[in-house]
Amino acid sequence: MAATLRLANELGAYTITDRATFCKLKESMGDALKLIVVCEGDPALFNPYSLVLLNPSRYPNIRYGYAIDFLLFITSPEGQGLIGNYTLSGERLFFPVYGKTECLGLPPEDEAVAFIEDLRAHR
Repeated sequence: MAATLRLANELGAYTITDRATFCKLKESMGDALKLIVVCEGDPALFNPYSLVLLNPSRYPNIRYGYAIDFLLFITSPEGQGLIGNYTLSGERLFFPVYGKTECLGLPPEDEAVAFIEDLRAHR
């Protein structure tokens, strides 16, 4: 993505990028980066990240316990806080939405949240 931004900068062109890559490039290039943000916040541009657990019955060699630990940490208040408070050059890069996917216009994740909270309760 950074290469695309550099090329767009050289050509005076438009492109789409994620906030983190743009902020990182802006930090490293300084005034040499002439690109500006012309559109942000449109739900069509949301770029959510997700975790997917593999089935340990199908993939017996994975370390499923570690995956569960990571999932529980990422969805915990501490993990969500780390995600939401991560900044680069004073700009917030990520917006945690665990259990609130409707705010992105996505279907509710009630089933997934119930699964995760059940795991958390039995740890």
